[in-house]
Amino acid sequence: MTIVESSFSSKVAFHALDDLQKEFWQSHGDFFRSVKNERLRPFHLQSKFDRFVEKTKTVYLDSRSSQHLAKLNADLSSTVHVMKTTVDEMMKRGTSLEGLSQTSSAIVAGSRQFKSSAQELEFALKLKQFAPIALMMLLILLLVYMVYKRVVR
Repeated sequence: MTIVESSFSSKVAFHALDDLQKEFWQSHGDFFRSVKNERLRPFHLQSKFDRFVEKTKTVYLDSRSSQHLAKLNADLSSTVHVMKTTVDEMMKRGTSLEGLSQTSSAIVAGSRQFKSSAQELEFALKLKQFAPIALMMLLILLLVYMVYKRVVR
């Protein structure tokens, strides 16, 4: 935990804490892993670590520090990379959705054409099937009519 002024960047504060944590575990991690917890006393290693804390504090308080700017630039570039990746993925989704929309429109148009072709084929099949029968019945009716007309006269 750290306390900073409200104008101080929270990212810089977190970077400073991260550096302190890394340095602490690099210089004192073996000691903590080898000693049992009940033998540890508060602030046991404070005098050894104070110099690094003061050095880190001065580095991070200097807003023009090259380390400070390098870390902020690294954060910014990683954020930009994530944003570019996200935008690229969204564009691919948009492209694939557009292609999907065009494909579905083509399928709908093709199904309408298929429906009308199927109806035309069905009519042609029925005409082919029932036309000879209808023609024969028409001829028989015409023949009966002609015979009836002659008989009645």
